[in-house]
Amino acid sequence: MKTTELFVEQVLIGLLVISIVGLVFYHPLKLAYAELPTKPGALVEIVAGGFLLGVAYLIGMVYDRVADTLLQHLESHGRLHFALNPLKIKDSDKFLAPDLDPFEDGKYRILVLGNSRATDHMDYLRSRIRLTRALATLVPGIMVSLLLAADDGRAGPWWYVAAATLPAAYAATLFMKGMNCQCVKQYRPPKTYDLKKVENYMTRGTMLREDVGRARSVRWFLFQDEVWFVLFILTAVAAKLTRGSYGRFSIVVAGVALTLIAGWAWWRISGTFYSFLRDYERYGPGAQTG
Repeated sequence: MKTTELFVEQVLIGLLVISIVGLVFYHPLKLAYAELPTKPGALVEIVAGGFLLGVAYLIGMVYDRVADTLLQHLESHGRLHFALNPLKIKDSDKFLAPDLDPFEDGKYRILVLGNSRATDHMDYLRSRIRLTRALATLVPGIMVSLLLAADDGRAGPWWYVAAATLPAAYAATLFMKGMNCQCVKQYRPPKTYDLKKVENYMTRGTMLREDVGRARSVRWFLFQDEVWFVLFILTAVAAKLTRGSYGRFSIVVAGVALTLIAGWAWWRISGTFYSFLRDYERYGPGAQTG
């Protein structure tokens, strides 16, 4: 990926994060700007804009890793189910247990890097994945911060509770992602190369050919992820901030809808990315045919 494109991508993500902070403190910042004795000149504004872009770039790099951590287990579920799809038994909802790594991600990426056009397409897909991933995880925060800015403290002490809940919800979810207790780990997907854990994963979902009962859909696994905690808590906080206003409630509806749409787009683009890696290995230059 070209350096300029990567810079723009990280800046966009960073600006979304900055917008959340700016909306929370919108009214104090507005008052502080109004009380300036002299308005900044064009040169000062240009320098401040450049500084803002630099800060946004740094924040974007950090938050990209945060977003990756928030959605890493959902991504692993998607990768694993994509990898197991060729092992599905015809006219059945069951799968054969793999005896080899069903998705050799490292090998696929190395093969793609040998072709500049394929590498450009891979980087394009990865860029879309990062942007939709950031949007899906940040829209709930933008939703709450927008309502906080519209309320301007009129909700009383609850305003401060809601403002504190905004970073706390993200921090709590990251903390839960880092927990290693068995009660959490049992719902997390394994790596595709860990065949024993993959088989245990399939057993939990009654996906194996020998299992009794109907196989569970991937959605059964997805909704056991901690990331839904962020969406649930921030949606509840946003609903409280509407204070009966239909106009503000529409912000909540739009925020939840946009979050789900961005998450769906991230999921589908990730599937396209996996398909591209596998198809290149099968049909790209140097692939075995016949």
